[in-house]
Amino acid sequence: MLRSTLALTCAVSSLTLAQAEEVRLKNQPYGEDVRQQFDLYLPDEVSGEKRPLIVFVHGGSWQSGDKRQAWTKRRLFLDRGFAVASLNYRFWPDVTAQGMVEDIAAALSQLIDGADQFGIDEDRIVMIGHSAGAHLVSVLGTNERYLEAAGLSFDDLAAIVSLDTGRYDIETSLEGVSFSPFGGGDSALFGNSLDEWRDVSPLRRVVDGENHPAFLVVAAADRPESDLRTQVRPFLSRLFGAGVQSDFYRAERRSHVGLFQRFGRENDPTTKTAIAFMEDVFARRQASKREDTWSLAPSVMKGTSAAPRPLGTADSLLAPWQEGFAVTRSGEDGLTRLDFYDPAQNQWTDGLIFSDDDRPGSALFTATVETDRRGAPIAATPFLLIGTSQESRPLASRAPRLYTLTPSDMTAPEAIELGTPIKRPIDVSITAFGQHRDSVTGADLVFAAASPASAGIYAAGVAPQDHRRLVWSDQPEFTGRPLEDITGFATCGGHFFAGSANALYRRIDGPRPQWTVLSNLRVDPAVRQLARRAGFPWRGMETLGALHCGTAKGQPALVFGLHNAVLSADLERGRVTVETDLRDLALTDQGLAVLHASLERAATLNQQTEQEEVVFGLSFTLGDAASTMSADPDGSPSTGYLLSRHAHPTETVFSIEAIDLKGKDAATPFGAVTGLAVHHQPRAAQAAIFALGRNAALAHRPLGR
Repeated sequence: MLRSTLALTCAVSSLTLAQAEEVRLKNQPYGEDVRQQFDLYLPDEVSGEKRPLIVFVHGGSWQSGDKRQAWTKRRLFLDRGFAVASLNYRFWPDVTAQGMVEDIAAALSQLIDGADQFGIDEDRIVMIGHSAGAHLVSVLGTNERYLEAAGLSFDDLAAIVSLDTGRYDIETSLEGVSFSPFGGGDSALFGNSLDEWRDVSPLRRVVDGENHPAFLVVAAADRPESDLRTQVRPFLSRLFGAGVQSDFYRAERRSHVGLFQRFGRENDPTTKTAIAFMEDVFARRQASKREDTWSLAPSVMKGTSAAPRPLGTADSLLAPWQEGFAVTRSGEDGLTRLDFYDPAQNQWTDGLIFSDDDRPGSALFTATVETDRRGAPIAATPFLLIGTSQESRPLASRAPRLYTLTPSDMTAPEAIELGTPIKRPIDVSITAFGQHRDSVTGADLVFAAASPASAGIYAAGVAPQDHRRLVWSDQPEFTGRPLEDITGFATCGGHFFAGSANALYRRIDGPRPQWTVLSNLRVDPAVRQLARRAGFPWRGMETLGALHCGTAKGQPALVFGLHNAVLSADLERGRVTVETDLRDLALTDQGLAVLHASLERAATLNQQTEQEEVVFGLSFTLGDAASTMSADPDGSPSTGYLLSRHAHPTETVFSIEAIDLKGKDAATPFGAVTGLAVHHQPRAAQAAIFALGRNAALAHRPLGR
């Protein structure tokens, strides 16, 4: 094999990468034969980040075709930051299919050799083949001997996109055809023995537990049913059975030829499916490369001076505080505790024990105030806010109550009652906290939402004369409809938003603020359909979960959970998009049969517009006792789940990660992840994500660079 560098015959020979509108390296040889050449196209915008590579392998019945067929496909992928290669290979009858696969492996090896020179990410290489090319790349993705002969392995391939072939099992497709070494047509093309046929039969080469690349199998609308029955479906079944990440797409209204003609166009459904699939594969590979081993913090019951503390079933909450975390938890003794965890020392310290009269822990939040109520700058002052939940009692009047702590006084929290006491026998609680700097007054404000909805949303700021206390408004800024609890706040695009299961609201800043409806979720058709599918007993009892500022198609958007789904709403008109069904995702990703799913908390891992990554804690109600979620004899699940949302400019990709949180030191197992935070240890080289379980087990893992 000829091992030349990629710089041999640059078609734009006098220009640097940064100067060229599009860099084209044409007719790069990877062997001695005139057909052993490839073209490489690089995006015109040069950044410091490495780019994924797509390698096109053309079709043509193994005896015709040319790499120039990818010319019209390149632009869309270049615009999305991909490098694009297209290669020629030798044809039948000069070589058999085995020789063609050897050619493709040799070309791939040379492209990888030049990866550093041209900024190609060796962990994100995808091969896309059409027709005969689809068969050849599928062989490469299932028979590692061809890669090994070129000095490569399955690790060098992220994914295979197979665009419409009916040759996944040569033995079956040529059933009844005799072997002939002298011009035996198809039989000789694939070899002259059964072993040779099987050598280039992707179906026969899939191995359980092998590190095969991911597969997207595409079938055109005119693909014969006989091929689907004997080739496509058995191949997919074999991939699934071997644990290979794989998916199938039927290109409706696309013929075998039309499928490839339209591939690479902006609005082509097959292209959109392929891009989404590749981005999902890349996200999974990136996650698998991390130092993703979860470690358990010591049990909160250990290392404290208090007596052993049995943990109850109420949710525990987590909030960053000083150089560690504050955690609220409820014990079986009826008392709620606030403890503190120091990641640097990996130990707990006692905080506060609250009486049975009110139960802190309905909401927990850290706010840092840097301007007073007039908008004047002040020294940054942190506050820890603890919301309470008070059960209804006959003839008792109760007002929503919260506590605040400051670093200067950690032993005597200030109790604040919001508004006037409610005289009805009804539960009263703080449901959410938030923070926002008023764009008109410049004041840093802290917000508390109270339940019942008639209690409303209250705002607080620090007075110019006393920066150690939050001063709360006497009257709510906003009151919701009956039975409409505000359960989340988010600052997004310079605006402040609140959310309930019925609506999303936007605050109009100023000395006399107002709240307007951004989106009426009760009448939105997509949300109504989700609500109908929710089923008893959740229908009508749903709450909005984990309201978060994210991106959708490259634009700021509100992201939230509702009715077993993840949704997003644009900030201008409040248009709602259903992004994924959590129950379907739990089944495909983790094998879980889920009756009800909700988002609990959110933490941002990567805030780059081009590739934002946010994780959410998940809470599942299982509908199948035989699911893969492990459980103690008492039925308490010992696995927690996180949802990762990777937002790209064109697609949003989701995956679910399982965490074994029982461990030998965990106080009790738990299922829901109710607290999430990213912690940057002072002077440490790496950040870590912390996940808190419903029953106060705390796990953490480093974040990859």
